Amino acid sequence: TLRDTNKTHYLLLAKLNSSLKPAWAIYYDNILGSQVPTYDVFVDAADNVYLLVHGNYSLIIGGVTYSPSATNGILKISSSGTIIYYKQVPYTLFNMLGAADANENAYVTGVAYGSSKTITVDGASATNTNPLFNSNSVIDQFMIKFNSAGVAQWANLSNNALSNTGAVTFGPNGIALDSKANIFVY
Repeated sequence: TLRDTNKTHYLLLAKLNSSLKPAWAIYYDNILGSQVPTYDVFVDAADNVYLLVHGNYSLIIGGVTYSPSATNGILKISSSGTIIYYKQVPYTLFNMLGAADANENAYVTGVAYGSSKTITVDGASATNTNPLFNSNSVIDQFMIKFNSAGVAQWANLSNNALSNTGAVTFGPNGIALDSKANIFVY
């Protein structure tokens, strides 16, 4: 069953087989009971599942607590439901979308919003020297490549988060990879 009998946990992700029978489920506890929005879910060639999440409070998954106000991240789960890694990313990254290549590298894009012109994850850093501003905040589209172990390989920022009228577009609408890991973002 997908129901938590203790009624103290929230369903984060469930795997159903082709007959809609539950294979496994992952629950989370969230201190103060805040919901954890999920931006995107995608699967790689090895059937690992990636979940892009955003939360406002400490997030507890599988007994591990992730620090307050820093629960934006990418969660990689094996096809059998085992958590492989949870990689936190800066809290200023939101509206995230992702795709994976044949080598289990994950590519994550979305909007970077805040007062900094730079994002850094695992030492992979990107700076936009000519960012767009809205209400004294930087609004840029970002992209980060994570290797199969969840370590950021590179990061990029660009001025694509505002429309030609200056209104926030909230970033890309989709991301896809071809067989050569060329990236398509729209």
